Amino acid sequence: SSALSKPLSPSEQQDGARFVLSFKNLVNGEEMKARARHIVACDGVKSKVRSILPNEPDILQAENKSVWRGLAPHISTSGKATFYQGGSASDTTGRSGLIFPGGKNAGSSWTIISDVEDQRSMSEEESRRRVLNVVESMGKGSDNFKRFKQVIDESSIIIESKLHVRDFDKPWESSYDGLIYVGDSAHPVRPTGEGTALAFEDASVLGKVILKFGLCDEALREYENERYEPVKRISEKVKNMANNFYKDTDGPPVVFDNLE
Repeated sequence: SSALSKPLSPSEQQDGARFVLSFKNLVNGEEMKARARHIVACDGVKSKVRSILPNEPDILQAENKSVWRGLAPHISTSGKATFYQGGSASDTTGRSGLIFPGGKNAGSSWTIISDVEDQRSMSEEESRRRVLNVVESMGKGSDNFKRFKQVIDESSIIIESKLHVRDFDKPWESSYDGLIYVGDSAHPVRPTGEGTALAFEDASVLGKVILKFGLCDEALREYENERYEPVKRISEKVKNMANNFYKDTDGPPVVFDNLE
């Protein structure tokens, strides 16, 4: 495991380092520290780096939704992505689901979103029980329930979390020279697939600015400047799409074909 210990004060930066990182071997307990001048934080929605540093704002905006994700490696979607949404005049209103191709010969991935559940799962077994309770609201005899029950039973690991997105009213740039954020730590979005694409674009832009300027503060600030507008634009589109998707509907699942 690793953690960012602290940013260094100017008097502690004799070797050019700005940060101290602590590492611990979880097998033997051995600990070590490293000094760094630049950090690329790609540590997820609830970024530890962001939470530890005192001048970094909390950028997360709660969506009041719980989300479960899993992989079903042996269940193929035949290249089809299917989106489900709760029907009006039922207790499934506001709930949604997705079964998506996992890639060539990689089965499928799935996501279930529901109104926020109290607290969170403390074990794999509890997470599985909670998500099954949500999909049971489809009706145990329905084809939708049977399909989701199949992919959930196939999944060895189920991740449960509260849904958060980026609050663009908070500062975009890092408060610290030498520090940037990549992927979900920079711009969490709703789980509609765009988050992965944005992360790949982050990496591509970062590589290009480093090739242009070298690994320096100018390159990292240029990366932030180049990513702001496209990320905000896509995030707003995803938000509008998700808000429409959460609305009442009585239509059938939406199927997108030939995605593998």
